[in-house]
Amino acid sequence: MQNVLALYFRHRCSRHCNRRNAGRAALALLLVLLALYATRQEYAQRQQVDAVKDRAQLLARSTAAYQQTQLEQAQQILTVLSGISPVRQYRAAACNAFLARQLDRFPQYNNLAFVDPLGAVRCRAKPLPAAFNLPAMTARQDKPYLFAVQQNIALALPYFTEEGQLQGVVVALLPSANFFPMLDAQLPGAGHFTLIDAQGKQVLAYPAPAPKGAPFIEDKLAVKGAAAALQLMVHLPAPARSHWHWGMLLLALGLSPIAWRRGDVYFAQALKPAVAKLRQWRKPEAPPAPAKSHSDTQILRRAYADLKGAFLKKEQRVRQLVHLDELSQRLQSCASRTELVDSVARCAQAIFPGCQGALFLRTEAERYGLALAWGGNTLAQSLQTLDCHALHSGKPYVSHGASARACAHAKSNIDYACIPLQSVGGPLGLLYLAHPAFAHDRTPPWAATAIAERTSIALGALQRQEQLQRRAIRDALTGLFNRGFMEEALAMEQQRALRRGASIGVMLLDVDHFKRFNDSYGHAAGDTLLRGIGGLMQHSVREGDMPCRYGGEEFVVILPGADLATTQQRAEALRAIIEQWRPEIGEGVAPSVTVSIGVACYPQHGMTWQALLKRADLALYAAKHAGRNRVLTADAYKTAQETVPA
Repeated sequence: MQNVLALYFRHRCSRHCNRRNAGRAALALLLVLLALYATRQEYAQRQQVDAVKDRAQLLARSTAAYQQTQLEQAQQILTVLSGISPVRQYRAAACNAFLARQLDRFPQYNNLAFVDPLGAVRCRAKPLPAAFNLPAMTARQDKPYLFAVQQNIALALPYFTEEGQLQGVVVALLPSANFFPMLDAQLPGAGHFTLIDAQGKQVLAYPAPAPKGAPFIEDKLAVKGAAAALQLMVHLPAPARSHWHWGMLLLALGLSPIAWRRGDVYFAQALKPAVAKLRQWRKPEAPPAPAKSHSDTQILRRAYADLKGAFLKKEQRVRQLVHLDELSQRLQSCASRTELVDSVARCAQAIFPGCQGALFLRTEAERYGLALAWGGNTLAQSLQTLDCHALHSGKPYVSHGASARACAHAKSNIDYACIPLQSVGGPLGLLYLAHPAFAHDRTPPWAATAIAERTSIALGALQRQEQLQRRAIRDALTGLFNRGFMEEALAMEQQRALRRGASIGVMLLDVDHFKRFNDSYGHAAGDTLLRGIGGLMQHSVREGDMPCRYGGEEFVVILPGADLATTQQRAEALRAIIEQWRPEIGEGVAPSVTVSIGVACYPQHGMTWQALLKRADLALYAAKHAGRNRVLTADAYKTAQETVPA
C-alpha cells in the first residue's frame, strides 16, 4: 500500500497530469484500497468461522461420547430395576416406595416408572407428565428407546418373559439439560445442538430450536450420537457474505482507462502491480485442517477409559444398593435367627461373588457361636472375644493372609475382614468375610459395613422380641417356665395324649424348710437358693421335659410320654442331685437343702390335668408328713382324701 501511495503522490506532482485526471486516478486508487481492505476482512472472518467450526466439531464429539456413557449407565440401571421383586408382584404401594428410594439415590433422573405392555403405569416414583406417551415396543434390544417428554429425555427399556412375551417397560426421565453437559458459553456464537432420529425427525434441540429460515452450517458437522437410531448435529450461523468490495474493484478498473485516455500512462503502469496483487487476494487459499496430535488422542483415550471405569464402579454400586435394599426388607420380616442368618448369607454372596464368610452370634458373655458358614471355609464352632481383633477392639479389622496379626479363628490364606455387630450392650455377633478384593483395602468395603449395620439392627430387634417372649413364658428369677405356660402346656399335652393313647408324668416339688433357710440367711440368699435349684432342674431333666415354677418354693416338672415308673425314677435322680448340691451364699457356702416330691401320672391318676396336679399335690403332702426328703407317688398314699382336707 505504501508503494501505491508513493506512486500516487509522485504522479500528483507530475507536470504531465492535469487536475481532472489526478482526481480520477485518486478515486480509482481509493476504491482499490477499500476493496483490498474488504477482501482482507472477509478472509479474516472466514478464518474465524473455520476455527469456530473446529471447536464446535470437538465439542460435538465430546458431547456424543458423554451421551454414550449416559445411555450405558441408564441401560445398566434399568436392567437391574427390571428384575426386582416389586415388579413381579405388582404391589403398587411397595413399588412406588421402592422407586422413590431409588430416585433419592440417583438424583440425576427426574422420575422412574414401570409401565405394562398396554402403556398403563403400574407404579412410579413421581406422577408422570400428562404428555407422556409410550411408543410401541415389540422387539428385544440392547439400548433403551429414546423420546422427548416436556424438556425430558425418556429412556424406556422393555423386558420380556422366558417365552419372549413382552412383560413390561422400565422408564427413566432424564432432564434434557443433563444430556448436554457443556456450558452455554462453550457453544460458539448462536449455535444449536439437535438430536435427529433415523427418520430425520428432530427429537430434541439445545439450548433452543434453530430459527426457521436462518442460514446454518450443518452438512460438515454431523456426528453420530450415542444410539444407532440417533444423530447429533451442530448448527452454526453461516457468515454473512458481502460482494460490495468486488463492485468497488470493478469501478476502480473502469475509471483507470479514463485516466489512461487522458495521458496518465505513468500512473496506470504504476498501478498494475497493485491490481495484480489484489487479484491474488481474490481467491485465498483455504487454511489447512488442524492435524490431530498424538498427545490429544492419548488424552481422549485416557479420559474415556477413566469415564468407563467410573461408570463400571457406579453400576456395581447400583447393584449393591439394590441387594442391600432387598436385605433390609427381608430382615424386617424375619421371625427367627435362622431366617436372619440365611438372608445375610445370601446378600453377602450376591454382593461379593465367590466369597467365604461366616456369621457368629453371641451365646453368652465373651463367647460367640458359629451360626452359619458359607463359601467352603472351615472355622471353629465357637470363639472368644480375644480370638478376634475386631471383637477385642470393637472396630472393624481387615487382615491379609500373610499378616502376623491374623485372628485366631481365621484359617484361610485369603484376605478377610471382621466386622463386629455392635449394639448398646456390646457386640451381638461377628460378620466374617474373606475375598481377594480386600487385598488392597485397609478398611472393610462400604457394602460389607452396610451389611453388618443392617444385621446389627435386625438382630437387636429380634433379640428384644425374644426377650419379650421369654418374659411372657419364663419366670424372671429362676429362668424356668412360669405358671401360665405350665397350665397351657398341660392342657395341650392332655389333648395330645388323649389322641395318641399316651401317658403324662408330673412331678410336684417343694423345698424343705425353706422359711427357716430364708429367715436364717436372708431373702437374697433365698432367691439365690431358688435360682440355683432352677438351674439344676434345667440341666437334669430330659430333652422335651418342661420344668416350671409353680409358685413360691414349689416347682412342677411335666414329662410327656413318661409312665409312673419312669416319672418316679427321674424324681429320685433329681432329689439326689439337689441333696448333694451346696448353695453359695455371699463368700461362704450354706448347708445342703432337701426337697420333697409328689408324683402322679395321666390317665392313671386323673383324666384332666387339674385332677392330675391335685393328686401330685396330695402325694407331696404325704411326703412332707412322712419325714421330707423323699419321693411318693399318688398310689403310695391311699387315704390321702381322708387325711387331707379338701
